[in-house]
Amino acid sequence: MGSTLAMKDILSRVRISSRTRSAYGYLSLLVLTACGGGNKSDAPAEEFSYSGAVIKGPLQNATVFLDYDGDGILGSGEPSVLTGADGTFSVTGNVQGLGFIAQTSETTIDTSSGEILDSVTLKAPAGSSVVTPATTIMEEAGITAEEVATVLGLPSGIDPTSFNPYSADADAETALAVEKISQQVMTTIKAVSTAVESAGADKASAFSVALETVVEIVKEKADVAKANPESDAPVLDFSKTSEIAQVTAKVAAKIEETGIAAKEDFEAVKTQLDAAVSNVNTKITEVTDLTSEDSMAAFAVATELNA
Repeated sequence: MGSTLAMKDILSRVRISSRTRSAYGYLSLLVLTACGGGNKSDAPAEEFSYSGAVIKGPLQNATVFLDYDGDGILGSGEPSVLTGADGTFSVTGNVQGLGFIAQTSETTIDTSSGEILDSVTLKAPAGSSVVTPATTIMEEAGITAEEVATVLGLPSGIDPTSFNPYSADADAETALAVEKISQQVMTTIKAVSTAVESAGADKASAFSVALETVVEIVKEKADVAKANPESDAPVLDFSKTSEIAQVTAKVAAKIEETGIAAKEDFEAVKTQLDAAVSNVNTKITEVTDLTSEDSMAAFAVATELNA
């Protein structure tokens, strides 16, 4: 009898021990599963290559980065690279289907004018191979390539997300037309930005309000064209004083609304600014090629205007 009880006690302990080991086994399996399962998490992330060119004239030493978190700021862990003398870049990231952000600094040179282009941010949507003022407006306004091409008056059939006027195989006449518009857009934004900064705003806020205003006007014209597809498309002509005056009037209202600068100081130069920007953009219209000393001089006038 005693031996029978002892055997039952032993068997009971064996069963408990067995259940305990089973529990530990299941627990270990759950822990491994939660952690990603063995060596699976150690596998290298897939990499994707991005390449293109930053053009407002080719921009040398502009920082191009992949904005993983969408905050518009180059952050830790976000791949970046400096552009070459021809504005080209190549960068690798582990996220697919991103657009580009390009930022200029005091070391960035616009090789079309030989001048420094500081404190400018340009963007391009996913799938683009160029980053330009046109792609920036397109991205900020949320409009299509066709819509931005129509409003800016780009040559028929041009895709602003891929056409590089400085590429070796670009048609000379088309390249000239596209680049002159790009130069006019940036001349306007930078001149207005400089005036806002002179009225008391910091560089980032000044550029932001100037770009935002031009984007809004382009968006408004694109909406008009969409609502009236049979009518003539409303092209934004940056050589007209009346068009520039529309930009600066909106900027003055934004200054008053946000308080980023002294509105009276901005308005004190507004009339002169409208005329000066129009004159410079008219001079750009008269450029006949992209590589001569005359074209470099014309494109450099924008820097003199800012000064």
